Amino acid sequence: MIRFQPAKFGQSEVPEVQSYDPYSTVTAYRGAPVTYDTTNAGIIIFAGATAVVDLLGIMLHDVVAGVSDDPAGKCVVAKAKGQEFVGQCVNGGSNPDVVLTDLSSLIIGEHYGIIINTAGGWAVDTSETTSDIVEITRIDDDLDIVWFKILDSVCQEGV
Repeated sequence: MIRFQPAKFGQSEVPEVQSYDPYSTVTAYRGAPVTYDTTNAGIIIFAGATAVVDLLGIMLHDVVAGVSDDPAGKCVVAKAKGQEFVGQCVNGGSNPDVVLTDLSSLIIGEHYGIIINTAGGWAVDTSETTSDIVEITRIDDDLDIVWFKILDSVCQEGV
């Protein structure tokens, strides 16, 4: 499965990112949506729920038990607001581990949820239309991927 990653970067040639110190017990893998925990001195924590709120962004490095594989030892996050990401789709209602290979029924502008599979990878969940998190902006049925924006209503800012 292709993990979530930045796809378009606005006017710059790199995604807009923010770096944080990892909390000592946090485990969040590259491509995971994360949020900011003000209770733990502003440390990044894994956003492990289907209905994500206050989404800060998408992890660009793995952090396992508080240790990041980033050269500086930080949690590097591509900011959620105003950026476009790429990922794959699943039907979480039937099987979150099987990537959809026929995206012809998807519509640009539609809103969906996201879901984690058993291997820790995240995907756009085409069966989730009540907890909207992403908006489809482009569909590539040849590569079985979609481009998406994270909805402003679930983004966390000013952290």
